[in-house]
Amino acid sequence: MMIFLCFNINDREAVAEQILYHMSSFGFHVWYDRKDNFLGNDRFLGNIVNGADNPNNKYSIVIMSKHFDSGNYCKKELDVIKRRFLENKTHIFPIMYDIDIEDIPKDYAWLTDLVCKIVNKEDEKIFACYHIVAKITSDMLSQAKYNDFTSFLKANHSKDYISDLVSSYESIDMNNYNARMALLYTLYLYIKRTHNLHELKAFYYKGFEKLFSYAKLNIKTDKRELQILENLSALLLSTYY
Repeated sequence: MMIFLCFNINDREAVAEQILYHMSSFGFHVWYDRKDNFLGNDRFLGNIVNGADNPNNKYSIVIMSKHFDSGNYCKKELDVIKRRFLENKTHIFPIMYDIDIEDIPKDYAWLTDLVCKIVNKEDEKIFACYHIVAKITSDMLSQAKYNDFTSFLKANHSKDYISDLVSSYESIDMNNYNARMALLYTLYLYIKRTHNLHELKAFYYKGFEKLFSYAKLNIKTDKRELQILENLSALLLSTYY
């Protein structure tokens, strides 16, 4: 699975590289020209064939800004992404960066029919990444052994430590974010101690460390953090139990 990052080069430092940093630190493979293209490479082959039109490109992040329409390859990439989207080969995450919806060029207005994330210059870019990670892990979970904690508990009737943790989590008030995050992190630490997580793809476990280092398990409003940890926990349970 690959994530393709489509943007105008004028937005590289302000937003694209921040999105790349956060998604990579969650453990995902993001195709990025400065990382995956090299000096002297064929640009069309790199950006289009190996990038936007790659069969492994299951998710495409499109950063739409006031600069986008002045670009060259970003527009070619978006044409490919749109075709793959209409063929149900990629899911698009539109990020509207420092631009009003009404100012988006008409050629790209179709993006506004999708759920978009509006991001301004002063916004933390990680919150846009939360939505992306939540969607990808939810898609993975739909094909996993356990789709949620309820299905895990139904299949595991024995009163062991893992089942007790999951049952305790299910009993906590939905709005008690800190306690819920702490229990999920405890669940992760136990699985980490008893299994070799490095045999899995990095995105199965890196999200726990990412959210722990960023939020310290202390959130006042759930901005998808809990959904991500729930999804990752259920994926680990599906893998090992």
